[in-house]
Amino acid sequence: KTINREIRRAFRWRSIGTAFRNNTIICKFNEFRLFTNVTSTSSNAFGSSGISEFTVSPKFRTFAYQTFAYCTNLTEIRLTEGVTTLGDQWVWGCKNIILIDLPSTITTITSAGIHTYAASGQKNYIVICRAVTPPTLGSSNYLTKLTAVYVPDESVDAYKTATRWKDFAWRELPDKNGS
Repeated sequence: KTINREIRRAFRWRSIGTAFRNNTIICKFNEFRLFTNVTSTSSNAFGSSGISEFTVSPKFRTFAYQTFAYCTNLTEIRLTEGVTTLGDQWVWGCKNIILIDLPSTITTITSAGIHTYAASGQKNYIVICRAVTPPTLGSSNYLTKLTAVYVPDESVDAYKTATRWKDFAWRELPDKNGS
């Protein structure tokens, strides 16, 4: 009964604020998908937390400024369809990320939105962007460890000529057979 009561409470939340900031106890938060009325995060919502895994609801749209700043347990981020916007520096200081997989619904990546800048120890990483139309991309500074960007085959030329996207190392998405 307690779990059902807590799930019903999650359905009513409209914002998580910074309730999880600096929380090193919760590492996996796939239950975030139950917060169906939360469509965006607050700045630093999970900043400096121990989060290593999360899942958002299909209604979720926007990650705010430094949502996951300094979450060094994050290694892969796979965003669900429906997410449209990545705020400034949303993964700033997440030095262990090796993969950022963006959905086809992504339309806006603000300044420093796909870089994981860390002063030291930053791993090489790749970005998969499934959007057919290149999303608006803010500043692309600090992308020294971004080794490749994968996009849909039919969109490679569009990305290669799009503002700021044209500067990346290009790869086409593997087909369904993995080749």
